[in-house]
Amino acid sequence: MEADHESRVSLPVDQITEVYRVFRLPVPNREKQTCTFAEFAEMAKKNKRLLAVNVDKGRDLYDVDGCIAESATVKFNGEEFKPVAAEDPDPAKVKATMEKLGLWGQENINYVQGIKRAHSNKLLKAEKEKSF
Repeated sequence: MEADHESRVSLPVDQITEVYRVFRLPVPNREKQTCTFAEFAEMAKKNKRLLAVNVDKGRDLYDVDGCIAESATVKFNGEEFKPVAAEDPDPAKVKATMEKLGLWGQENINYVQGIKRAHSNKLLKAEKEKSF
């Protein structure tokens, strides 16, 4: 997110409370009814079970034989991924589209897995730099 955009993002306390409840974490006391993105990121940094991640995503959508296909560039804390997805209620149509694009059988991961991978890559790079 761009810095000027971050300052305009406001999260209601009930949404923050829900995030903490989903992860079964104690909800921090909040005097204000909203929280900026930066404030929320600081709250997350204080909890070792949470990881604040900057996400930047750009995508292009295509129609491939009636199936929605997406090509994206996603960055999680600067680590870039280029996912491709096909979406349709009919699984056979998705498979046919992915086969047509030559992508059937490729690794299938979701964004949470991508975030974990990006974070692991960052930790590995930092560890390598320490050893030199």
